[in-house]
Amino acid sequence: MRAAPPGNGAGSVSTGPLEQMDPLDSPQEQAKPIPNTPAEDLPLRLVGVAVASSKTSFFSNYEVFVAERRVGQGQMELIKLVYTFLPYQKRLSEYDLNTTKVYKLRAVRDPGCDETLMSMTWPEGEQPDPDTQDAVSTLASNASNKNSRLPCFRTTADDFVKAITKGP
Repeated sequence: MRAAPPGNGAGSVSTGPLEQMDPLDSPQEQAKPIPNTPAEDLPLRLVGVAVASSKTSFFSNYEVFVAERRVGQGQMELIKLVYTFLPYQKRLSEYDLNTTKVYKLRAVRDPGCDETLMSMTWPEGEQPDPDTQDAVSTLASNASNKNSRLPCFRTTADDFVKAITKGP
């Protein structure tokens, strides 16, 4: 079998030179560390899973959680926590998490992934199940404004393992 020669044969259309496209924000790109942003040790309490990547997807490498961090004496703030992991590492949702325990977790602030609580837990075009809807209502009642953007922090499976083995 012979390959067709290049040129303007049947079905061939010349559109001119190719132009560079803007990169897509894939989860792999989102997992890259933010340059020149120092990591912080955040005392935080995991509130719940906002977005869990599909367990059947081979390429899923992150989960999104809502967490609560202390910002001052007696003041708490809800944050978005993006947990990234490698295929051989445990998902955060696979741990027996205690939602009353405070973990001192190393994380990097990423303003590029800040998101409102409502958009995190209720993706556009989807209806949440009743349990999710109840959880969102509870979280939203505790948040000062459910439409304000939650600051986003990124952490890794390695940092979480260090936090749980080190203790408070």
